Amino acid sequence: MNKIAIGIHFDSLGEAYNFPENFQDPSFFNIMDRFLEISSRREFRYTIYVIGKDLENKANASQVKKWVEMGHEIGSHSWSHPVDLSLLTKEEIHEEIYKAHEIITRTTGVAPKGFAAPGWAYSDDVYDSLISLNYLYDASVFSSWVMIPLYLFWLVNFRGSHKFKRFFRRGPDAIKSVFAPKDPFIYHETNGDGSLYILPTPITKTRIACWHSLGFVLGWNAHFKLLRQSIKESKAFYYTMHACDMIAPSDLNNEFLSSRTPRTKVSIEDKKQMFEHVLDIFEENGKQIVTIQELAGEVFPMQEYKIQR
Repeated sequence: MNKIAIGIHFDSLGEAYNFPENFQDPSFFNIMDRFLEISSRREFRYTIYVIGKDLENKANASQVKKWVEMGHEIGSHSWSHPVDLSLLTKEEIHEEIYKAHEIITRTTGVAPKGFAAPGWAYSDDVYDSLISLNYLYDASVFSSWVMIPLYLFWLVNFRGSHKFKRFFRRGPDAIKSVFAPKDPFIYHETNGDGSLYILPTPITKTRIACWHSLGFVLGWNAHFKLLRQSIKESKAFYYTMHACDMIAPSDLNNEFLSSRTPRTKVSIEDKKQMFEHVLDIFEENGKQIVTIQELAGEVFPMQEYKIQR
């Protein structure tokens, strides 16, 4: 398959600061503008999974509407970004998904068809709720043992944060990633005849997950090697990024968050250069960048998958 995709888990600074009122969030302006400059110049489109509560801010909502007009896909990243989403009750899970779905649809005029769970916290209850709202695909399965050290990183990094208890609960839930399916599959509704296309995070044969933020930890030469392996070995490759992958120190006004966001120590020039190199690797492998919704349509051709526009 010559098609791949880039998905942005749009974990905003507003969410990191616990949704303060009247906050002018750089995530929707300076930070996203850096992503958009590159995509406009290189002529490709992102899939952007937004947090529903962020769209209560009219300035944020206006920006997201512009992204749709530019051709980018907007998916859901839940209402309030609870990283323990999979451990909530069925009713709580549905409220998180429904409220985000409603405000994204109202903001963009297009019902989202794709979902990425905060912290990759997926479950059957999450899937069943998505099916009830006519979602086509989910990109929440993190099928790698790397979730274990990632979980430990979360515990250290968010100690003292309002998120810590939610991350702490994820221990047993995180272990299932070691044994999660690595190839795309179709999930069938628990009590019904609905179905959902599942696109797990791309991994190598040794089950090392490949997403952009890992480059800041491994070092970029090692990451580029991992990326090339994952492209060749994945049946459906998409590249996950986060808003903070294009963050600058000037975007932050919170000392606590600054000290726990290692990516802020890397200059914007270096961040752009690394992302440009990632795109060069895609190009050298003959890959065309499409939205994740379009990628799912390539992966599941026998299911008469229809792109909703």
